[in-house]
Amino acid sequence: MGRPSSLSSVIRGAEVRRAPRLLGANAEVLVDPAVEALVERARDEGYRRGFEDGRRRGLEEVRRAAEILRAGLREVEERLHRSQAEAAEELLAAALEIAGFVVGAVPVAPEALGRRIAEALERLDDERLRVILNPDDRDGVVAALAGAVDLDVVVDPAMPAGSARLEGRWATAEFAPEIAMEAVRRALA
Repeated sequence: MGRPSSLSSVIRGAEVRRAPRLLGANAEVLVDPAVEALVERARDEGYRRGFEDGRRRGLEEVRRAAEILRAGLREVEERLHRSQAEAAEELLAAALEIAGFVVGAVPVAPEALGRRIAEALERLDDERLRVILNPDDRDGVVAALAGAVDLDVVVDPAMPAGSARLEGRWATAEFAPEIAMEAVRRALA
């Protein structure tokens, strides 16, 4: 044999530069069934991994979208609550304004004032009571209180019409449109 050749001399040799034509390059290649099964398993594994990766990425996108949606819904809910609170405040202000007009504009009939005083008398246990009222309300209140407990009626022109004060040794009760308005305000608040 000739001298030993190195790999570089083999690669540089003339035989490598010439590429012989392959006969039957288009012919069907017979593959070992074990190799074919190995390739099939590798293809299935690649498909499975790709599917799992795609599924994982898809789920992550869905999670991000769901979080964005939840944040949007929280914002809508907060805006709705703020809007409801603002509407409630505006409604309360309007109701108080209307009640103020009604309480201030509707004169209190002396008979109605007398009925309110009679209701208060049922709750008071003082022996001797006096009621202070406007002179214009006297006759109607006295008629409404006919047969009531021993009651001194005092007229005072400084007392506004439709108002009265019931005084006893242990208690005092005020009847006035402003007090009714305050009761409306508390009820609406």
